[in-house]
Amino acid sequence: MEEHFNENYMESEQHPKATFSGQLLEWDIDDFTTGEPVQAVAQGEFNCHGVSDERKVSGTISKRKDGTWSIQADFEVSTSVHRIPIPKVVRENIAEVIRVDLKATLEPK
Repeated sequence: MEEHFNENYMESEQHPKATFSGQLLEWDIDDFTTGEPVQAVAQGEFNCHGVSDERKVSGTISKRKDGTWSIQADFEVSTSVHRIPIPKVVRENIAEVIRVDLKATLEPK
């Protein structure tokens, strides 16, 4: 189902990536000394399906002992805001708002 959605509605060949570019709000590097996850909010521009949307995303960030950072967040993507076409025939079977669960590891350059 996910593959079908990506190919037919997200048009993954034309729009292979979604991006977020923003900044953490009100954070202090000293909050990350324990290695425990820290609640954080990032504000910035989310681009999906070629359409940008300003938003705030809440999640957790932790700094690991190996120097990498772990990020977890979940947020929603509106098919109408991002102009993701859903044909009328299947509109009742596909949510207008898609829930995204993000888990990422950032490595230093």
